[in-house]
Amino acid sequence: NLDVAVTEKLDLGVDLSVLNQDFMGPIYQMERIGSRFGTMGSLFRVRPYFPERFPDPTKLPGLEQAPYVNTEIDYVGYKSWNRLTGDAKMKFSYELPFGFEAKANFHFYRTYLDSKDKAKKTPLYDYNFDTGEYTVRGYTNDPSSLLERRERESSLNQQYFITWNRTFNDHNFNALAVYEILSDNSNWIEASRIRYDFDIDYLFAGPDQDKDNNGRAFEGGRKGFISRVNYDYRGKYLVELNSRVDASPKFPEDTRWGFFPSASLAWRISDESFISDNFSFINNLKVRASYGKLGYDNIGNFQYLQTYSLTSQHIFDGVSNELNKGISSDALANPTITWEEMTTTNAGLDFILWNYRLEGSLDYFYRLRSEVLGARILSLPDIVGANMPQVNYAEYDNRGVELSLNHINKFRNVDFSIGGNISWNREKSLLIDQNEFSSDEARRRGNRIGEWTDRVWGKMSDGLFQTKEEIENWPDQDGRNNASILPGDVKLIDYNGDGVINSDDDVLIGRGEFPKLMYGINLSAAWKGINFSMLWQGAGLYDLNLRRSPDMTLPFYAGNTPITAMLHDSYVPVTEAENQWLPPNTDARWPRYRTDNYNRSHSSYSFSDFWLINGSYIRLKTVELGYTLPQNITQRVGIERCKIYVSGFNLLTFSALDFMDPEIDTSPSRLFGLYYPPVGTYNMGLSLQF
Repeated sequence: NLDVAVTEKLDLGVDLSVLNQDFMGPIYQMERIGSRFGTMGSLFRVRPYFPERFPDPTKLPGLEQAPYVNTEIDYVGYKSWNRLTGDAKMKFSYELPFGFEAKANFHFYRTYLDSKDKAKKTPLYDYNFDTGEYTVRGYTNDPSSLLERRERESSLNQQYFITWNRTFNDHNFNALAVYEILSDNSNWIEASRIRYDFDIDYLFAGPDQDKDNNGRAFEGGRKGFISRVNYDYRGKYLVELNSRVDASPKFPEDTRWGFFPSASLAWRISDESFISDNFSFINNLKVRASYGKLGYDNIGNFQYLQTYSLTSQHIFDGVSNELNKGISSDALANPTITWEEMTTTNAGLDFILWNYRLEGSLDYFYRLRSEVLGARILSLPDIVGANMPQVNYAEYDNRGVELSLNHINKFRNVDFSIGGNISWNREKSLLIDQNEFSSDEARRRGNRIGEWTDRVWGKMSDGLFQTKEEIENWPDQDGRNNASILPGDVKLIDYNGDGVINSDDDVLIGRGEFPKLMYGINLSAAWKGINFSMLWQGAGLYDLNLRRSPDMTLPFYAGNTPITAMLHDSYVPVTEAENQWLPPNTDARWPRYRTDNYNRSHSSYSFSDFWLINGSYIRLKTVELGYTLPQNITQRVGIERCKIYVSGFNLLTFSALDFMDPEIDTSPSRLFGLYYPPVGTYNMGLSLQF
């Protein structure tokens, strides 16, 4: 880092950095990457009723019973890479007359990545404990392979500023104008070979048959003009006006530019005499409001052009006796595609009261997303023989409230503070693509326009069946007059009372998997060198759908071990004919187990509110207890400050989801917990300042 005053008016700054990183680890990582199952997934799905090791340690069991195999490079191969990154920043500023200043910023970034993935083929065995014979059951990777990749990425960002600052008596002005150019590009090339006969980690050592290569390149950028004007009078009345004019190459020339203005107003009411003279407990009170529009262009490239893709099909040329790759058309082009827009209105209040003992803020916002891109396929007839383009048509709105409070006080010799924050928001669909409805009932169940986006539809449940008589007198829920239903199965409710339980009985049963309520609580105290602090955080108003992951709902799914909660609290029949091995459990949380394939199709495991769990939780995120030694002691040995402390992270959680972490990633690609979980951390430390 270098900052130089070249002249009295010209300043120059230069920041340079180079980073070189090397990595090597097993080709099976902690989490799933592509088709390779992660180590955490193997741990989650391990089958402990099989032995982890055989008498001959050179013979490896299957991955589902010995997850440690995934972690050994000698068994599964490795993933290695080297990344070299260079980052350079330059900034110039020059003072001009009348309060003006010219500035320029340049940022250049480039990274090179070389990577190698070696998938090693190692045999896995079954073992017959009676005969002592080993039988090959499969391989860690089949076929063996080697993939090498070279990648380069670079970007250059340029910004040119003119700023102006002036004060006229009690009037303060600040203005800014910026022209920016953003550009980036990348490309990569890779090659691979499979079925290696020799353990040599280079492409030339692999057979020519089935060798492959690939590559791709990308180029992007942005241009924009930014302006801002600030004005305040005695710090009492504040006005800010902003605008952005941006151009994106993702859109055609006629719709490339977007104009995005914003404005905010604030009034410090506490500076008015009718407040300061009559309400002495108010130290600061400010009301504010803002309105602004932003654009969004992260929607893919070249959608305004008719594009074509290479396919796996080939065309035989009878003249040249060659196979040529075929091509197919992509979605129809949209020559008028343009920016998605987000317009936000906000009103807020900031306050400090009672000699700074209580401070806080309150905000309400309303956000409208318009011109949202989507393919209108549901509202078009099936006879349209093409993939429809994305068009700017959809609309969503979102509203929310945020509140934060903090109290600072002193009780005898104890200084303490306590505060918190809470926020709520919810989104509604104003205009989306959907089918025409054939009946009012179909509209009731299928309409999403004008409705909240976090609504979950499904069937309601009423616990588990307990007796045969209860099943015989219950509405038909399996389409066979309940012939497949047994005690311990989930009892679904016939909502419309027609005697048959089907899609007509779907009702609102949940609130979606993303929290609508977020909150936090912080507390700190200090007394005679002892300090204590902690932070609680939590979320609410959302549900987790266990049916998103078969491991959470189907015991012994694909031969895997059930989760502990399911193993200990599933329905177990009372009659000896059905149950000869386990103690009965009819007051169970989970339904009875059947054969694996039947579980997947049985009505007990169809989606209903039985499989929704309230995701609300509160967690002790951080806590610290420390003691700072008196300075009259530490300074005798040349120490300015000495603090001893213990702290923790993720220590305590209260949640209805008592068998997994409530902050679990629910995206389908992560499959509920098949990734490295959050951990609790405990620390002891000594902090010294000299």
